[in-house]
Amino acid sequence: MTLTVLVDLEYVNWYWCYGGLV
Repeated sequence: MTLTVLVDLEYVNWYWCYGGLV
């Protein structure tokens, strides 16, 4: 895994959680 992939997964996870709350 590259750092870019890890950051992307973090962003997607946060986006999913935020979307779930809204």
